Amino acid sequence: MRAWAWYGGLLALGTLLYLVCRLYPADLPVWLPWEFSWPEYLAAALTLGWFARGLKVLPKAERPPLWRVICFVVGVASFWIVLQTRIDYYAQHMFFVHRAAHFVLHHAGAFLIALGMGGPVLYAGMPDFLKPAVTSRPVQRIR
Repeated sequence: MRAWAWYGGLLALGTLLYLVCRLYPADLPVWLPWEFSWPEYLAAALTLGWFARGLKVLPKAERPPLWRVICFVVGVASFWIVLQTRIDYYAQHMFFVHRAAHFVLHHAGAFLIALGMGGPVLYAGMPDFLKPAVTSRPVQRIR
């Protein structure tokens, strides 16, 4: 499957989610967004897509162990769950849910993503035209 077809599918899925969330918000299951956000959707979907593509592209010897892959995917999924499901709505109205969401975003999810060490896999899976931006001098100085 060509890369651009994959991105088209990603945009089609995002559009479908947007329309369903906009037109039928009360009828959605708990795991779908209560208020769809394109930036949050694209961040999660592109990250997981590039990670999956990187795992496929990398030679077996360079792939991270399974426990690191699980940590990374669970960390990104936890961000999606906290930011896009009804947990975000409840966090606006209940302080203890807000604190739990804060813990996931700033501590548990971020720790799992860092523990997953997905950088090399993401780099291998991202499109070639973005790789020079990642390896540019200003970005490398941030490290």
